[in-house]
Amino acid sequence: MQAVLEFKKVLANYPRSDKVPTALYKEALALIDLKQPQQAQARLKYLIENFPQAEETPLARERLATLTRG
Repeated sequence: MQAVLEFKKVLANYPRSDKVPTALYKEALALIDLKQPQQAQARLKYLIENFPQAEETPLARERLATLTRG
């Protein structure tokens, strides 16, 4: 849970940073590990919609697809 909080801090404190997509992706992975798939899906969707050019976006799309398939 601490990891999720730390990743949220990046977005809150540095919303224009190039580290935000990485933090969002890692936050989603941490949420998956914590058995919170709905929250993970929301973070992945936010990443995809707001950072379409980020290198993490294709990874987020793949992970989102596996989450929505169940």
